[in-house]
Amino acid sequence: MYLRDTSRPAKVAPVFPALDNLARLTPQTLWAVIAALAVVVLILAAAVLPQVRRRRQAERAVREAKGQLQAITATMREGVIAYDLQYQLAFANPAFERLTGYPLEDIRDQQFLQYIHPDDRPALVAEWERLAQGGTLRDQE
Repeated sequence: MYLRDTSRPAKVAPVFPALDNLARLTPQTLWAVIAALAVVVLILAAAVLPQVRRRRQAERAVREAKGQLQAITATMREGVIAYDLQYQLAFANPAFERLTGYPLEDIRDQQFLQYIHPDDRPALVAEWERLAQGGTLRDQE
């Protein structure tokens, strides 16, 4: 067993070594560092804020389009159902629920291909994958 010399305080590594260096800076240098950090923050904000604004605009446009789709299809007798490119239910009108007998909550858990005739499924999946890779919608029967 080794005994420690208690007459001298033990050296402890600083938690934030960079802060020790800040205490040695002159006030002018410290203000220059603060100004440089402020410039970095402003540059980052200038880069991020437009993206946030565009995202909010896109989300608003999606909500408006969905509202318009709901208004248009609410009184139709034909069933309308839409899925996103990840095969997740995006929309179903009341007629679809009425025709299938499934409430919207149950439709969300069902696989979309069950509503497609088995002979048409391969072509639909191929078209779906083409769209997911950036293709455009072609006329479909």
